[in-house]
Amino acid sequence: MNTETDDIATDFRDVVEPQALLVPPRGINGYPDTLLDSVDDVMSLLSPSAWVLELVYGTLRVDPFQEITSYLTGDWNAFARCVDLWRNLAEAHRAMSTNLRRGTDLLDASWDGVAAEGAVAYFQDLTSYLDSMDHALRQCPEQYEQLSFLTWNTTRGVAVLLQSLIDSAIIAAAAIAAGGATAGTVVGPAAGTAVAGLEIATMLRLWAAIANLLSGLEAAVLGFGGAVAQAFVHLERIPTPPPAWSVGQEQRTSDWSERGRGL
Repeated sequence: MNTETDDIATDFRDVVEPQALLVPPRGINGYPDTLLDSVDDVMSLLSPSAWVLELVYGTLRVDPFQEITSYLTGDWNAFARCVDLWRNLAEAHRAMSTNLRRGTDLLDASWDGVAAEGAVAYFQDLTSYLDSMDHALRQCPEQYEQLSFLTWNTTRGVAVLLQSLIDSAIIAAAAIAAGGATAGTVVGPAAGTAVAGLEIATMLRLWAAIANLLSGLEAAVLGFGGAVAQAFVHLERIPTPPPAWSVGQEQRTSDWSERGRGL
């Protein structure tokens, strides 16, 4: 039994288990409600009665319910879980880098020759690539977390404003109806028109506030995509192993570290 060989083989075992780090994402802690619940609060307000919709559309010249739906449709809880997903991927790449770095050091200490130099150079480049991936992946959770919190805050604000807008529409409709019912009186129609006018003005202000929140969310989404792409823009291609050399082929005398870089 070759004890020295056995010791070397044992030394090459991984010190970290990357696959153990790839656990299901849990999402973000700290929300009073889940992100999806906050979106659902808004969605529950997007099916008003036809007469309310007609008054709102006639006032705003836009269907606010359809506009809000187009901004918020999607599985936002799944989006929030990506925060953990990116962190888990980063930890897994760091673990692979740790294992490969240790294995390369052992290989360099126990193997000599031209082939050894090429192999060590390749593994060193691959380790550097995994380090770069780890760094890039760690920039993504922050971007996902920021957009998740912004979406949560936006939807909470939109829900409050939208409920107020619907309330104003109902009051305006009731005032218009009351004005019509009291058409035979002196002050009835005037009072109804005044109340309706105030509520319609309120509706316009509320919709402007909602539109401002949605515009901010849209700008954040566009910036988010650019920030995530920027995290990976400086990554080089994954290194490729040096080609195998056949028996009897003339050995190259130039810098073999280039072969380790896949050149």
